[in-house]
Amino acid sequence: MEMQVAISGRRWSGKGRVLRCHVSALVREDGVRYRAALQFDPPVDAVDEERLDAVLLEAAAHGYQVPRKKSLESAAAGSSYPRPDSQRGSAPETLGHS
Repeated sequence: MEMQVAISGRRWSGKGRVLRCHVSALVREDGVRYRAALQFDPPVDAVDEERLDAVLLEAAAHGYQVPRKKSLESAAAGSSYPRPDSQRGSAPETLGHS
């Protein structure tokens, strides 16, 4: 897949594959939000990382929700899918309605 991020004349793109993906939220105004782990090929180098950071900062300045660098670093190892409710030992979570 190819990921493209563009705003206010700044642009970044990279090719890679989806390692895992799940629905992270259902938002009335925006629809479905996904959370995914991507593996870029070739890997993102220092120059590409600077360009991507600049695009994401610009997007945040325009009100878009983008991950902060610190949250990206803490998520670098990734995380597993949520366990099924039977393994969690608790009742399923419910979505609130507004």
